Amino acid sequence: MPSLQNILFNPRAIFIAALATISIFFLSLGQYTTSTTSTQVASATWLKGTHDTGSNKASALQRRISDIYNSTLGFQKILAISLHARTDRRDSLTLTTSLTNITLTFIDGVRPTDILEKTLPPYAGIANTGARGAWRGHINAMREVVSNGWGSALILEEDADWDVRVKEQLRDFAVGSLGVQMRSAHAPYFAERSGEYLRYEDVTSWLGQTDSNANLHVPHSPYGSDWDVLWLGNCGMRMNARREDWNTLAVVRSDDETAIPVPDYHHWDWEDAHPYDGAMNHSRWYLSQPTDGVCSIAYAVSQRGARRILLELGMERADKAFDLMLQDFCQGVPESEDEGERRPHSCWGVVPPLFAQYRGAGREDRDSDIAGSNEIVREQGFTNNIQRSVRVNARKLVDGLGGEIVDSFPYGEGT
Repeated sequence: MPSLQNILFNPRAIFIAALATISIFFLSLGQYTTSTTSTQVASATWLKGTHDTGSNKASALQRRISDIYNSTLGFQKILAISLHARTDRRDSLTLTTSLTNITLTFIDGVRPTDILEKTLPPYAGIANTGARGAWRGHINAMREVVSNGWGSALILEEDADWDVRVKEQLRDFAVGSLGVQMRSAHAPYFAERSGEYLRYEDVTSWLGQTDSNANLHVPHSPYGSDWDVLWLGNCGMRMNARREDWNTLAVVRSDDETAIPVPDYHHWDWEDAHPYDGAMNHSRWYLSQPTDGVCSIAYAVSQRGARRILLELGMERADKAFDLMLQDFCQGVPESEDEGERRPHSCWGVVPPLFAQYRGAGREDRDSDIAGSNEIVREQGFTNNIQRSVRVNARKLVDGLGGEIVDSFPYGEGT
C-alpha cells in the first residue's frame, strides 16, 4: 500500500487531483451559468407569451397583457380631442391610426368663445384664450368616459404621434407598472429594493415566476388595477424625489432599442440641467408618481381617474392650463395654503415618452390653436423623442416600404 508521502509527492497524483479540482470548478461555473441563462431564457419566453395570443399555453396574466395588441391598445376606448374645423389634423391622425391598426373616436374640441362664464368652476383663473378651450375639451373627454362607464380610455390630442412599434413599447410599460402595482401581495420581493430603481429585467423575471401561482389575482387591465392616470405622451417629467417607499419607485429598462439616445431627449425645462444626464444610453424610465409633467399629448384614465379629474379639474377648479392642473393632480399639490398637503393620485409616467407632438411641414402657426400665429414655413415635418415616427414615415408606410422606414434617432448613436 503506497504511503501518504508517496501520494502527496507523486506527480501523477498531483496532476489527477488538480484536474479533478479544475473539473469541479468548471462544472460549478457551468451550473451557475446555466442557471442564470435559464432564468433569462424563461423570462424572455414568458414575455413572448404576452404576444402569442393564439397559444393555448398562455396564462391568464399573459392573455391580459396581450390585450395591448388590440385596436385600442388594451384600453376600452381611445378618444381624440380635435376641433371640428381642423380637418387637416383629423385627416393626419386618421391615417396615423390606420397605419398602426388603431381605432379611435373623435370628440370635438371647444373654442373659448363657446364657454359661458357662469359655467366655470369657483376657482377659474384660466384666461379666456385657447387654453380655456383646451381645458374644456379634456373635461368633455372625462365626461364621456364617466357617462359611458368605460373602465379605461386613452385620450389623444390631435397632433399626437408615436413609434411604429408602439404596441411593443406599451407592453413593456405595462410590465413595469404591473410589477410595482402588484407589490402589496409580494412585499418581501421589493422590501430590499425600496428607494431604489427596479430593473425591468428583474420585474419581468418576477412576473414570470409569480405567474405560476394558482391564486394570482389577474388585473382587469393589462396596465394594472390601481391607477388613475398613465401619462404616456408628455414634453418631459421627472422621477419623484421621494423614493423612500414603493409608491414612488421607478422601473428602468436599459438598452431599449426603441428608445432615443439620451443626449437627444428633449425636455421642457431647457434652463435646468438635463434631468437624465448619466443615464445609460437608450434607456427608458417607467415612473411611479412622476413630478413636473408638462403637455397632455396622450394620457390614459381609469374610470376612477376620470371621475376624479371631472370633479377636481372640471367642477372645482380651472386655474391653469390643463396639463399643469394634471401635474398638480398627480403630485397632490394643495389648491390653497389653508388646505394643507393633498394626497397625490395614482399616476404613472414614462421618459422618453411613447407619444409626442408632430410638427408638420408648412406654416408653423398650424402647430397650435392656443399660441399666436406667425408666417415661418417649416420645410420638413418632425417629431421629437420618437425614433421611428409613424407620421414622418407615412408616405413609406402607405406605399408598403416598411423596410425603408426613417429612423430619426438611430439606435447605437449618441453613445
